[in-house]
Amino acid sequence: ANDVYGGRDGLNLSEWTAGNSRNARRARESAEVTRDGSMPPLQFTLIHPEARLTDAEKADLAQGLEASLAK
Repeated sequence: ANDVYGGRDGLNLSEWTAGNSRNARRARESAEVTRDGSMPPLQFTLIHPEARLTDAEKADLAQGLEASLAK
């Protein structure tokens, strides 16, 4: 549960405001941690193995974050 709350503190799409530079920065940061493999965190994927992402899924997610949210 702490991972979820921490993630929402960092990037809460329910409170997204278009054109907000802070949100755009967080979206870019989210794309980067997705690419480098630190997201989702190991402790989460150990409990939820279905949350493991392939390299292709990581690339697609990071690209989608940047294309949709980092503007």
